[in-house]
Amino acid sequence: MHNLIKSLISNMDTTTAVRGSRNTLVLLGDIDSMYLRGIERRAAKLGLRTARPDDHYAVKCVGEPVYVYDDECKTQTMHDLAICVLSTGHDIDCITTPGLSCCAEACEKIVNSYRSGSGICTISGRGHSVQGLAKALASDGHSVANVHTMSNLTDISYLCNGADVLVSSSPIMIAPSLTKKQLLLDVRCETSPFSTMENITYISSKEVGALNISVLLRRFVEV
Repeated sequence: MHNLIKSLISNMDTTTAVRGSRNTLVLLGDIDSMYLRGIERRAAKLGLRTARPDDHYAVKCVGEPVYVYDDECKTQTMHDLAICVLSTGHDIDCITTPGLSCCAEACEKIVNSYRSGSGICTISGRGHSVQGLAKALASDGHSVANVHTMSNLTDISYLCNGADVLVSSSPIMIAPSLTKKQLLLDVRCETSPFSTMENITYISSKEVGALNISVLLRRFVEV
């Protein structure tokens, strides 16, 4: 893991642990969700309470329940429950609202930490992992472009080749420059063929995911 990512995680987690919370973070999703297990482990390390629904989808918690949902859940009943409670309670990851997702905020922090000034950013995909990211980066002074599966291949090549920062969140094949120094954030759970290129500073999905959890737990204690 890059030292800068470690530093971002350490600083945020320290602040989160000191602040603490009297509430309970309710984890909604499949029982074997690696994402939710990662949140459970980090929360326990920081002294924060978590809970999961029982077999009857009831939740016992201390204080006010705050919800997080793994949107890759395969159980329809759990999905329906999550959408219901998130629309009426604290939706800290903006699953049912159009705000900045935790993953998108993590990407924003990485970009602004690696770059000393404004740059040209190209984002591939339009899913929850990058929800609100384009607007956030534009507000930070960056020039932002979006490419997706319906984009023209020539446009994808042009926008990716000239970018200072690439954020990959979709299955389309991005085309980084062969010579220009670029920052590549991979938020997909796949191995990138560009991770070993000398001109690319590659941030893996595992690293983005670790900071994503830090952002989520910080939002939890801020409720």
